[in-house]
Amino acid sequence: MPSQDDDSRAPALFQSFGFARALYAAGDRLYWSRGAELFVSRADGSQARKIGVSPEPGWLRAASRSKLGFRLLRAGFHDLVELPSGDLIAIVRKAIARKPAQEPCFSIAHRVTRGSRPLNLCLAPDGRLYFGEYFDNPGRAAVQIYGSEDGGRSWEVAYTFAAGAVRHVHRVAWDPFRQGVWVFTGDEDSEKRFAGRQHFRTVACLFTSEGLLYGTDSPFEANAVQLLELGSGKLRRLHPLPSSSFSAAHAGGHFVFSTAAEPSPVNDTRACTLWCSRDLESWRRLARWERDRLPARFFQYGNIILAAGDHSRPFLYSSSVAVRGRDQEMQIWRLAP
Repeated sequence: MPSQDDDSRAPALFQSFGFARALYAAGDRLYWSRGAELFVSRADGSQARKIGVSPEPGWLRAASRSKLGFRLLRAGFHDLVELPSGDLIAIVRKAIARKPAQEPCFSIAHRVTRGSRPLNLCLAPDGRLYFGEYFDNPGRAAVQIYGSEDGGRSWEVAYTFAAGAVRHVHRVAWDPFRQGVWVFTGDEDSEKRFAGRQHFRTVACLFTSEGLLYGTDSPFEANAVQLLELGSGKLRRLHPLPSSSFSAAHAGGHFVFSTAAEPSPVNDTRACTLWCSRDLESWRRLARWERDRLPARFFQYGNIILAAGDHSRPFLYSSSVAVRGRDQEMQIWRLAP
């Protein structure tokens, strides 16, 4: 399969912003954060204005003003969605937060009691919201999917995985082609809700008319971008990845996956990478950045995080953490049509 590992031909980086994290693209708007503060700007990053602050305790907000404090405490905003009403729903440390469109403050709508936070929020077209529990769960206790039918004001258990069935939930995602919600779980072979194999283990996924496009997240097998054709059941390995993939986006007609610098027996790398393709056949590396030397156990593994939301404009929004020279930087890429 054709590929281009030399990122010298990659699209020029359009803009970058220090100490910032891209969260959600919504047409001509981009939501992003700096520490505990939330901003909205135009799609190109211009005309930014502060619109809110995380509802975390004051000491945590204060600590998150520094890059090291922010990394150590995993503070601030981790995911965000905009509802049709303009209300905002966000994942913060140990909670789901909500900000009505016409009000200046976030408030806590739901306390997370197991783990520090879920990995993502899922918004369905009918306005329903979902997230799955993500916690260590060594004893394999029952795991919950939570849902909200009132715009994130209240949350109830929507589904329960029985004790022993899964370790935790990696992602809950809406499939616009099949009009349904997918739930991705882990970690061991018997805990994949597909077919019990590591090559079905994923956090980063996209959808096509053919099926499920995803980057694998395995410390035991070589990782890759793969396409599961749902009509035939055929699994196609499209492009190798140097390590686990935790983030994906469909931006400006391109399919984009990032990888993290998370060492394992098969992920022997100290770098994070960013890959894109228009046709799923030819792949180009946009970036390769070395992780920094701070202890990953305390200050996070190197990673490139891609913003959620509508990427119909020719921009890709990424945020790097724990990488040399670009720690906690937000990047805006202009992707050629």
